[in-house]
Amino acid sequence: MIKAGLRVSGLAVAGTILVAGAANAQQVISRTSGYTVTWSDSAFAGASALYAASYAYGATAFGPTNFNISVVANAQNFAYLQGGGVTVSSPTPTAPYPSTVTATYSGDGSSGFWGWQYNTAAGASGSGLPLTYGRLGEDATLNFDVGGFDDSTYAPPIGYYVFVTLPGDWTTPGTSPGDYIFTGVNPIFSTPTFTYDSGTNTTTVESFTTAFVTGEPSLSFTLVGSVVPEASTWAMMLTGFAGLGFAGYRTSRKAASVAA
Repeated sequence: MIKAGLRVSGLAVAGTILVAGAANAQQVISRTSGYTVTWSDSAFAGASALYAASYAYGATAFGPTNFNISVVANAQNFAYLQGGGVTVSSPTPTAPYPSTVTATYSGDGSSGFWGWQYNTAAGASGSGLPLTYGRLGEDATLNFDVGGFDDSTYAPPIGYYVFVTLPGDWTTPGTSPGDYIFTGVNPIFSTPTFTYDSGTNTTTVESFTTAFVTGEPSLSFTLVGSVVPEASTWAMMLTGFAGLGFAGYRTSRKAASVAA
């Protein structure tokens, strides 16, 4: 079993997908889903996720085959991935994207892969997105939760890998800022590993199964961020800063008068 598709194409990515219907199942080597999560600061403001999924195929030719992809409502920058002997002949859809995108792919007899990618922003709970905001005590939190597709048409079972790339070091379990809280994964998947790479300053969360038939990864975890002041707190802080600034100005003016 190999990690193909995203790893082959050098991509790591994000979203929530429902996949249905693919022929020539015996050609599948593995499926890979990758998520790259980004944010602008430690409070997770402006968090977004780039998603990509791909299927790798063995060296046997197969004709045009349709594959239905369900895309989340606020998907952006949808694009197909393809490489080796597998190609996609469907035109790339344009935004706003339909709820179901049908891709037509085929293989020329040499090993290859095809897939798709798009990015999304974090949303409210229940929005169907992999990222949601929350609070843990007084700390901001970013919740990741993905799953929901059907690969039951494949036989024999395929290998399936899911991984998430995060900026920074998230290898410490706990409830303090900078920690992660692992909340669950489908029982047939391996317990996720949280591995930090100092060279890229990123943490990769990875889980896999070599006997996937149907269901979903249900991989979920929470990142604990820094304290996010409430709006009223911000107002008081700004007022305080303004008062300190004015007091400093008065003091400097008084000192200048005495010196004169």
